[in-house]
Amino acid sequence: AEELSMQVIKISKTKLGANYPDTLNSMNNLAFTWKLTGKETEAVRLMVDARLNCTLNTTL
Repeated sequence: AEELSMQVIKISKTKLGANYPDTLNSMNNLAFTWKLTGKETEAVRLMVDARLNCTLNTTL
């Protein structure tokens, strides 16, 4: 599931943009998965990235 989530994020960023709501949701889902599996450093890094991209989206 983790590998698939990373592929979804990569494709979403390319096709939709890093600040598109679906991309941000996918990033959040992967970060949550990482947190649950003990990868807290990676999870925090991804959540910070998602938060920065979220602030760039003026439609949210």
